[in-house]
Amino acid sequence: MKIDKGKVNSICERIIEYSLYTLVFFLPASKAFVEICATLAFIAWIVKNTNNYSFKLPKTDLNIPLLFFIIISIFSVTVTTRQPDISARTFFRKSMEYVIIFFMMAEVITTKKRLTNILIAILASSLIVGLDGIYQHIMKFDFVRRFPLYAGKVTATFQFSNNLAGYLITVLPIPISLVIHKVTNRRIRFSLVALSALLVVCLLLSRSRGAWLGFILALFFVCLFNGKKVFLVAILFLIILALFSPLAIRDQIRSFATLDTDVSTNDRMIIWETGWRMFIDKPLFGHGLGTFMSVFGKYKPKDYIEIVYAHNCYLQMAAEIGIFGLLIFLWFIVALIKSSIFKLLRFDDKFLKATLIGIVGGILAYLVHSFVDTHLYSLPLAVLFWAMAGLAAAKTGAK
Repeated sequence: MKIDKGKVNSICERIIEYSLYTLVFFLPASKAFVEICATLAFIAWIVKNTNNYSFKLPKTDLNIPLLFFIIISIFSVTVTTRQPDISARTFFRKSMEYVIIFFMMAEVITTKKRLTNILIAILASSLIVGLDGIYQHIMKFDFVRRFPLYAGKVTATFQFSNNLAGYLITVLPIPISLVIHKVTNRRIRFSLVALSALLVVCLLLSRSRGAWLGFILALFFVCLFNGKKVFLVAILFLIILALFSPLAIRDQIRSFATLDTDVSTNDRMIIWETGWRMFIDKPLFGHGLGTFMSVFGKYKPKDYIEIVYAHNCYLQMAAEIGIFGLLIFLWFIVALIKSSIFKLLRFDDKFLKATLIGIVGGILAYLVHSFVDTHLYSLPLAVLFWAMAGLAAAKTGAK
């Protein structure tokens, strides 16, 4: 029986498409679902390319820096690491998975309809997260995974409040941008305003200072394309909201003035100093991909008990794959932002432009927060970053 290649390609592309929708929807709540959806999409992607006798990757402005990032990672796995089992597992089960998700997003989300569908999945998921966060604040546990508050802070479907905050600041700029740039009808715009307000309240309840700073940068970027007045109004709204917020949030805001005596900051300083010693010991190529925690104990102070991530993604990357690996990743980031801005300047479609502004704003907020947290090393948040990067890189048409 002759196989219809066109039909096979169509089925595979549909499987990839709906797997990606499902992946971003369940991303805040289930690591298992994320892995299942990513695997299903990858299998369909392999079948499609095998059917075409071709493994051509979608052409993006980021292919070259990504290629070099893969090369430096392979070098780390095969040459520099002293724990090849950990490094190989990290490379195949994390690094390559993230890169493949990036390319699948860039390849599949190329029409306005598909972009709209994936935005609906992301925003519907964020609505559940936001409602869950409010419920958790009132009831002291969330209704999805029964997580309790973390040190009095809201976490919603995430285990830690900072992870929730990282998710919120990456997603929030999208509905805000769609509202500010008036690309939807009044009913949808009102719904997006309500969603944005809900997520902002949850962001405040997470009491994550690094996320707040990242969000302000994202807000500035989103408003940059619509005049200074919008940004000033948005900041004024945040100030009023903060002033009338619960005492715990106001105390957290005041803590910016006392960072030198803050327990959380002092703990991070110890971790960063340890991470810096790790980097200085092997500055060029690092200790090996995925080995930070296993090497951390050798460099930490004797009276520091915990074994932790660096709480600075860039420092951890430098410690694991060296200065060359970090510079290549930063090259990828610069290329991503640069290509996105060039696309923004060329876009005529207001919806595509507003969406890309929101996506890039979210990525910027994420990258700022990553200076003080572990987002690139947390499965749901790492997948979120690479998925958003893929959306930014996709050559989405107006049809």
